[in-house]
Amino acid sequence: EKQSIKNCTEGTEISQDNILIPDCDVFISCGYSNNLTKQKIPLLKAKLVIEGTNNAVTPDAEYMLKKKGVLVIPDFLANAGEVIGSYGEYKNMSIEDTFSLIERKIKDATTTVLENYKKSGYSPRNIAKKIAEKRILKAMDKRSDQWNLSKNTKNGGKANSMTKKFEYKIIRKRYGQGIVRVALPRIST
Repeated sequence: EKQSIKNCTEGTEISQDNILIPDCDVFISCGYSNNLTKQKIPLLKAKLVIEGTNNAVTPDAEYMLKKKGVLVIPDFLANAGEVIGSYGEYKNMSIEDTFSLIERKIKDATTTVLENYKKSGYSPRNIAKKIAEKRILKAMDKRSDQWNLSKNTKNGGKANSMTKKFEYKIIRKRYGQGIVRVALPRIST
C-alpha cells in the first residue's frame, strides 16, 4: 500500500477518459490491449508512442498516427527486455550481467529499427517484424545444419524436413501488412 501510485504526491491524477488530453512528448500505453483506437487519436498530443502492453495500438490507429508524424515503438520491441531477462535467469547470470545484456540488446535492436525507419519510411513495426523474421530464418538454417535437416528444394526451400522423426515447416500467414513466418516442429508417426 505504501508503494502504491495513489500515494505519490508528485503529478496530477488523471481519469482514464482524460488520459490522452494532457500535453506530453512520450505516451507509454500500458494496462490493456487496443486502448489506442482511431477514435482516440485526435486527442493524443504526443510525438512518440511506446506500446507498453501487447497490441496497445489498433492497426487503424497506428496508420493515423503515422500520418500525423507520430512514431510508434511496437510492443514486441518495447517489451523484449522481459524475454532477455528470462534468458539471463535461465543461464544463471548475475543481475548485473542480465541488465547489461538487456541494455545492450534493446539498445542495438532499437537503434537498428530506428535507423531503418529513417532510411525507408516503413513503420517501426514492419521493420522490426522483418528483422525478427530474418533472425528466425537464420536460426532455423543454423539448426537445420546442426540437426542434419535436408532442404526440400522442390517448393523453393519453403519447407525443411528431417528424416523420419521431425518435419519442419514454415507457414506463411497474413498479419496486417506484413507476412509472419512460423516454424513448427512436428513429430512424424
